Amino acid sequence: MRPGAPRLPVETVLARFAESQGTPAASVAVGPDAADALVVTAGTRTFYLDAYSGRLLGEGRQGVRQFMSDVRNWHRW
Repeated sequence: MRPGAPRLPVETVLARFAESQGTPAASVAVGPDAADALVVTAGTRTFYLDAYSGRLLGEGRQGVRQFMSDVRNWHRW
């Protein structure tokens, strides 16, 4: 992030994501703080993207996601 630089339009970041990952995003979350990464989900995976360049910053841990899904299912059923 460069001070005073504008964020890329979300559509641009999602297009870059789809091109680099070979799959479109299912959802995106945009934080209110200028330093917040965009949180993108595609299938069962979660990705963190730089809002200024569209660069992939990292990926969420699948173990935690699976655990939370299991807990939700235990409580629901």
